[in-house]
Amino acid sequence: MSGNCCSKDVLEGRAEGYGDILRASDCVITISEFCKNSFVEKYGADANKIEVVNNAPQEALLRYANHNQGAPSSRPQRSVNIRDFILYPANFYPHKNHSRLLSAYKIANERGIDLPDLVLVGMGWGGADCLSVRITDLGIADKVRVRSGLTPHELADLYKACAFVILPTLFEGFCLPAVEALSFGQQLVCADLQVLREVSGGEALFFDPYDSEAMLEAI
Repeated sequence: MSGNCCSKDVLEGRAEGYGDILRASDCVITISEFCKNSFVEKYGADANKIEVVNNAPQEALLRYANHNQGAPSSRPQRSVNIRDFILYPANFYPHKNHSRLLSAYKIANERGIDLPDLVLVGMGWGGADCLSVRITDLGIADKVRVRSGLTPHELADLYKACAFVILPTLFEGFCLPAVEALSFGQQLVCADLQVLREVSGGEALFFDPYDSEAMLEAI
């Protein structure tokens, strides 16, 4: 669906097969209105036979969030101070855009802007090691931590304790971390993507994910 998250071979394979699959199906279930519209626009699918069923956070995680659930007006307010940290929960794929987020921290460091620490949480597959090298090369190792292999309880603790959740991703079909953050009453600072506006219900501060300066300003 996007060159930002898939190889050329994968995209070509989808282009060849998705249209036939969608047209042959009696009913198609997808995870967001964004995906539904993409199927219609890109593959000529019949919108009338596409049903949207949103993803939900894992049950084990929700057990630790239930006491924070509620309308936006009832979410706890937080004041950011230097002891707080910013959380980015995302696997370490290129389209998750860690690189520009780290560049924003480098810019802040060069300008003497003391941002809250940044905690990056995701699965490794070698990406964690590459990120750690990048963080050291940028001179921001004292501000950025990388964690992987967390239990739902450990992840819940990070959602509860962070100042806010940042999502600089370049492409999503849904974005579970956005829903998870809102389940914990956290504020979102995220990429201005159509799907993130849908999933968050507009309850976020949006920025251009291709612009590290805009990201820094949002932070």
